[in-house]
Amino acid sequence: MKRKILALVLITLLVLSLCSCELIKKFSEPRDGISLWKCIDEKMGSLDSFTSNTTASISVTVDGVVVDGTVTGDSVVVGMKSGELSLYQFSSTEIKIAATKTNQTSSSIVAYDNGNMYLFNKVDNNSKKLYSELSKEDFTTYFFEENSNFNISPEGCETVNFDKKDDGTWSLEYYGFSESDANEIACLMGFDPTTFGVVVDDVKVSATANAEYLMTEINIKLIADEKTVFDSKITYSDFDSAVKKEFDKDSYIRVDDVRVVNDISSKMNDELNRESGDFILKISHKLASKTGRISNSYLETDTVSYGMKDGKYTYDISAVASGQSIKMNYADGKQEVYVGNRLSATNDQTDMEARTVVSTLMNNAGYSPIYVTDVKKQDNGSFAVYCRTTDTSAYREIMSSCADTYQDYTLCFFATFDDNGDLKRLNCELVIIGSKYDYTVETMLDIIKE
Repeated sequence: MKRKILALVLITLLVLSLCSCELIKKFSEPRDGISLWKCIDEKMGSLDSFTSNTTASISVTVDGVVVDGTVTGDSVVVGMKSGELSLYQFSSTEIKIAATKTNQTSSSIVAYDNGNMYLFNKVDNNSKKLYSELSKEDFTTYFFEENSNFNISPEGCETVNFDKKDDGTWSLEYYGFSESDANEIACLMGFDPTTFGVVVDDVKVSATANAEYLMTEINIKLIADEKTVFDSKITYSDFDSAVKKEFDKDSYIRVDDVRVVNDISSKMNDELNRESGDFILKISHKLASKTGRISNSYLETDTVSYGMKDGKYTYDISAVASGQSIKMNYADGKQEVYVGNRLSATNDQTDMEARTVVSTLMNNAGYSPIYVTDVKKQDNGSFAVYCRTTDTSAYREIMSSCADTYQDYTLCFFATFDDNGDLKRLNCELVIIGSKYDYTVETMLDIIKE
C-alpha cells in the first residue's frame, strides 16, 4: 500500500513539474510584436550559417513616365560564429521604361573569403571586379555592424500585430513608420527615393518565423502616395547547414581598400538624407596649351544649405562665378532665382525636384562605382580612386568645341572620410587630352559638419 501511495505521489509531482515547465514556457513566450521581433532577431543572430533568396518589384511614375523594375538576389553566409567566415551576396536589377523602350540591367556581388573582400559591379556593358585584403573583424564591422543601422524593427511603429499558429509558427505584421525612418529604410534597401522622384510615406512589413523563432520569410513594402512603389520578399533557409559559395576569385583585381568603391556613393546618400546639411562645391575649368599657356579658365563656388524645416524640404543655394552672384531658394513648392539682388524668376517645383537639384550639385562630378579601376591609399589617409569609362563622346565634343582633336583622358577622385567614417571631402580631377590642348575640370566638394 505504501509503495502505491509513493508511486502516486511521484506521478503527481512529475505531472506538476511538467505543468510548471509548460507554464514557464508560456510565460516566457513573446507577449507582443516587439518582444517577438527581439526573439527572432536574437535567434537569427546566433546562427553560424544560412542562405537567403530575394525577389522584388519596382513600380514608380517619374514626371509622368512609368518606370518598372525587378530585383533578384541570393546570399550564403557560413562561419558567422565559428571557423572561417565566408559570405557571398549576389543581386541583379532590371529597370524598364516603356515610353522610351529603355532597359537597364545591373548586377553586383559582395563576397568575403579567406581574408579577402570581393566586389563586382556591372551596369549594362560596364563592369569591374575588385578585391582587397581585409580581416574578418574589419569585414564583420563593415558589412554587418554598419548595416545594423538598417533598423526595420517594429519599435516606434503605430500598428504592430502578431499571432502564434496552432503548429507553433509565428506571424508578425507592422507599419506606421515616421517619414524620415521610412526613407532611410528605402535607401538602405537600395531604393533611393531621390533617384525615383518619390517620398516614401511608410513601410509595411510582414514576417513569419518557425517554432524556434527562426525567420523563414519577410515581406517589405515601400509606400508612396498610398501606392506600393517597392515590394520585396526575402526567404531564409539552410539554418546552420549552408555550404559556402565558390566563385572565380582569380578574375578580380587587387586594390588597397575595396570598401571605398561603394562607400563614396552610399555616404553621399547618407548626407542627402539627413535632416539638414551644408556643403561647398568649387568647380574650375581650364584650357591650356601643351606649352602650359592658359587660354581660358572658369571658377564657380556654390554654397548649399538644405533639409527639412517645419516638416517641409527647403534649400538655399548661392553661386558665385565670373564676378556674378546667383541665388536660388526653395520652399513650399516655389523656387526663387535671384541675379544679384534682383528677383529674376519664380518657378513651380516639387520637393523631389528640389532634392534632385541638391543631389545633382553634391555629385556634380558624376562619381559611379562601375567605372572604378583602382583604389590607392594616400599618405594623408585619403584615397585616390581611379576611373575609366567606355563612353568618351562628351570628352570628344568638348575638345571639338575647342577646335582640337580628342586623344585620351584621365579621371581620378580623391575621397577623405572623417573619424566616424562619413564622407568629408571629395575632389575630382578630369584631364581631357587633345592634340593641341589639355582641358582640365576640377571639382572640390567639402561637406560641412557642425
